[in-house]
Amino acid sequence: MNIDLTFVFIIQATLMLIWLFFLVIATNKNKNDAKSGKIIELELDINNLKSEEKEMARQLKQMHDIKERLFKKFIRKFEYRSIIKKIEKKSRKIKKVSFPVLVIPGYRILNIMIEYNFIGFRFLRGKIVGINEAFLLDKDKVNLRTDYIIAKMLSTFIFYTFIALFLMVFLIANFVTSGTQLLGTIIMVVIAPPFFAYLFSCNKLLADYEVKKDAIITQLPNVLTKLALLTGSVYEPQNAWDEVAKSMSGELYKEMLITTKDIEALKGTEVSYKLFSERCKMKEVSKLAALMQQSMVIGNIDLSDQLREMAHEAWVERKNLAKRKAERANMLMLVPVLIMFIVVIMVVIAPIMISMGDM
Repeated sequence: MNIDLTFVFIIQATLMLIWLFFLVIATNKNKNDAKSGKIIELELDINNLKSEEKEMARQLKQMHDIKERLFKKFIRKFEYRSIIKKIEKKSRKIKKVSFPVLVIPGYRILNIMIEYNFIGFRFLRGKIVGINEAFLLDKDKVNLRTDYIIAKMLSTFIFYTFIALFLMVFLIANFVTSGTQLLGTIIMVVIAPPFFAYLFSCNKLLADYEVKKDAIITQLPNVLTKLALLTGSVYEPQNAWDEVAKSMSGELYKEMLITTKDIEALKGTEVSYKLFSERCKMKEVSKLAALMQQSMVIGNIDLSDQLREMAHEAWVERKNLAKRKAERANMLMLVPVLIMFIVVIMVVIAPIMISMGDM
């Protein structure tokens, strides 16, 4: 099957020239922004690793049985070393980080999109900003990381399209012998670049956001129950909040501690609880923040009862989350079976198709 690949070669060369052109015309600001975005990514990784280390230490302290404690301490010792090595490696990367060349061309494209107000760009940027606000307190860092992610997505899309076209040419020149195979190869080229650009740019961000969201849903019932008990006794609402925030480690407790520090820094309760709600980005947490703010203004009348009611709703939501996770696990277990089924079908049908082609 003879196929003229001249047009594909022209597209390849054009894409590579576009990518190199945007790399060459990148300003110093683009390069510095790319470097800053990379540093923020590495700092977040370090913070996540340190949180894991603290959680492991807390779990170890809660063990009462001496034999179990010693055994766990022996096992966790190697896990600690692994985490510490990862932290040290990330720290070295931050000190030695250079300009991420693969991302820089995306900044020039990003500047063009901002200048000409591309359709859908504001919506995309708004979504990514919203997710980043759940991890970063500094607005400048939120904007830097958002631009870094979008620039990475744009740059890698061009880069992976070039690689996909290169693979397509190789496959067509060496393996493609029929129209069906040609169609399959072209479909692969169309799907591969956006898939890998998304995987390279957004997958980690969305995965981290889902982990944080699930952690908050899991921890919220306990937090509400503790707040209800404390506010129902002798504690003032803010004192109860501070006690619960310091009682355990976890995503929600960490956000509560940040809110306590904001109030101590004289940011004001209204602003502090509003920021707490924005970081968690859940309607149940927003309701809790509004309730705490209201109790500061008009007192804690029926606060304990309202918190108990919210705790009941949160326990129901936690059970629903567990069910969704179980269903998701069942679906993932079906994937290997589906792959095996496809392989069996191909093994059965391929000889029939080949014999029909020879007739």
